[in-house]
Amino acid sequence: MNKTIQSALDTSEVWALLIPLSFLAFKKIKKDKVRPIITYLWFALFLNVIIVIISYLPDFTNTKTLPFLLQNNTIEYNIHSVIRVIFFTLFFMRLSNDKLNFQKILLGAFLLLTLINFTFFESPIDLFSSRLFTLEAIVLLFFCIYYYLNAIAQERTEKISNQPAFWIITGLSIYEAVNFFIFLLFTYLVKNYTVFAQHIWNIHNISFIVLCILITKGLYESGRR
Repeated sequence: MNKTIQSALDTSEVWALLIPLSFLAFKKIKKDKVRPIITYLWFALFLNVIIVIISYLPDFTNTKTLPFLLQNNTIEYNIHSVIRVIFFTLFFMRLSNDKLNFQKILLGAFLLLTLINFTFFESPIDLFSSRLFTLEAIVLLFFCIYYYLNAIAQERTEKISNQPAFWIITGLSIYEAVNFFIFLLFTYLVKNYTVFAQHIWNIHNISFIVLCILITKGLYESGRR
């Protein structure tokens, strides 16, 4: 792959987030329902800047001589997964009229299973957790499908494409669906087919760009209201 394109993809987890954040800097919108998404974007930017910086450190120094947390960026990826589930769940909760709050139950189950996994089975520092990311995809795709089914069942006076949530959830659906099998197999691929794993991560980065673009579209629709 062209080095310029590859470099753009390698850093896309940072600059893609600047698309919606730059939009927010110049456009006033109604932030109430999308506030969890905005908060997620800032957390994601902070984590992804660290992730990208650490990924380039081997080009400049022997990372084995650095503090342990700077030797790899797996803990930042694992934290990002947890943050994504928390804030998108909060977003879905703001959209839902479900008095049972099943989103809270699923979020609690996700956090409990994550705690059990990292307490007894995996280290959050040493390993990109396929279990965590796969569980993330299952939970968030469930919420996405639930949203679409509700949208189909409800009678609406406006086009669904005019609703901010539609674009944000469509971006999330694409991101989680495209990456489900990548997340599921990534730990195995890194251990056994490292070069292939590095190449296949480009698919993740492209889908992340799509997610950020569609979040921006959702924020734009929020600003039109």
